[in-house]
Amino acid sequence: MLPSPFFIIPMAKQKKTPSKKTKRKKKRQQATWPWLALAAFAAVVCLLLALTLLPRMLEKKTPPPAATKDPSILTEVLVEDIRIEVESALLRAGVKLPTQALKDLAPGASLTVEGAYPETAALDTLQKRLKRLSGNIEVQNHPTQRTIVILWNGRLLFGIEYPPEPSVPPDAPPGPRVAIIIDDVGRDLATAREILDIDLPLNVAILPFSHKAFEIDELLYQQGREILIHIPMEPQGYPDKNPGPQALFVNLDRDEIRRRFEAYRQRVPHATGGNNHMGSRFTEERDGMRTVLTLMKDDGLFFVDSLTTPRSVAYAEAVKMGIPSVERDVFLDNVQVASRILAEIRKLAALAQRQGTAVGICHPHPETLEALRQSVKIFQEYGVTVVPVSQLLRS
Repeated sequence: MLPSPFFIIPMAKQKKTPSKKTKRKKKRQQATWPWLALAAFAAVVCLLLALTLLPRMLEKKTPPPAATKDPSILTEVLVEDIRIEVESALLRAGVKLPTQALKDLAPGASLTVEGAYPETAALDTLQKRLKRLSGNIEVQNHPTQRTIVILWNGRLLFGIEYPPEPSVPPDAPPGPRVAIIIDDVGRDLATAREILDIDLPLNVAILPFSHKAFEIDELLYQQGREILIHIPMEPQGYPDKNPGPQALFVNLDRDEIRRRFEAYRQRVPHATGGNNHMGSRFTEERDGMRTVLTLMKDDGLFFVDSLTTPRSVAYAEAVKMGIPSVERDVFLDNVQVASRILAEIRKLAALAQRQGTAVGICHPHPETLEALRQSVKIFQEYGVTVVPVSQLLRS
């Protein structure tokens, strides 16, 4: 059967061709999409940064008090500057300041120092220098009380106190005076007798564990001489430098220091005072020195700081504890040549002329004993009287 002529076979649907305008629009959309995505990403990043940083940016930044430069505000920096100026003024005046003394001094506290009381001109200079730091600072001078006061807005900032001037014993001779201590005595009686033959009231410091310590103590006592215990103490450089048997070391506890000191007293029973043998390490330690000085105070002994280190705290601690004491001024025989020793003796006499008193320390070398015999004329020439060291003590 033939197909009907009316039967139409459907033809495939033809695609509609987009217009040029549609093509351009679609192309623009395809080109714009990446930029929109990038802009959105950037906006998110900026928002996150703003949320993170904005609180910090808005936070009020207040500088710490120590950083302010306002001279009307007492800051830690200003207090430190004041300390530096005061310390410099004291050092120029000849004061011997313990290490860290002013740095450890809290505002409102006072520090006791040793040395000549500053002249008015020196204090005026200090006032001017402090005024440059702040107009609120004032220096007050109280020479009768031997006190210098640093005020801030009328209130105490620092006080510098000097001990009272030593009173001269009623029987003390007028004019400049010196005391001479001979250390390291105790090895032989012959040396002790040579010392007694010198026409000067020399002090003798006996090493307690030397061979003839007890016998020499008795001999000197019978002759009316002033005797000291030459207390052996740990030096810098131990054990290359050895202070001898039963010495005091910084690692000893109080009970052991007490036991050793009681042994010294038994070996030198007629001593009225003591000074350190070596001790450049031990005399820098406050705790150890306080223990020794407490024992000396209990026994009524005075103390002489041989000053074997410039950082010694021994004399300052003795003054605080009210123990009669004094510091060594001149070592006479560091060089064991008679002419050099005589030169040091002249230096000692000249120092006594300037400051009223002076203390020299030497040792029983033959050259030293010979120089001491010749020194009688030197002291007469300088108008200086040699006295026992007990007459030069401060308390």
